[in-house]
Amino acid sequence: MNFSDYDSFAKEVDVFSGLSVVQMKQLRSLSGKKKLGSDVRKDIADQLRQRMLRFHPDPLPEGPDDYVLIYREKTDGGNMVAWILHPQVSSVALVAYVSGWKTIKDAKTSRPG
Repeated sequence: MNFSDYDSFAKEVDVFSGLSVVQMKQLRSLSGKKKLGSDVRKDIADQLRQRMLRFHPDPLPEGPDDYVLIYREKTDGGNMVAWILHPQVSSVALVAYVSGWKTIKDAKTSRPG
């Protein structure tokens, strides 16, 4: 995947169900910088977050050949990543998703008995 800017990258992530794996050098090229210093990595992270994209690992790695998982929150792919990375927080959301509940009211009316 080649991208010209952060917005085109974000659209590309959406094409793949809200998930993408890229190397840091690809993200670095979006910033227009030559090195992946701490300020550049912080800027990349800020640019991704502004577009509602999250990433793992967080913080972003230093190596240009290191891979990063990029995901959009509130997509099927992004929800799956969040459930895997944060199971203690996401277990209620997972049960709700699998059960087809859209609200807490749905959960209350779906209980047996």
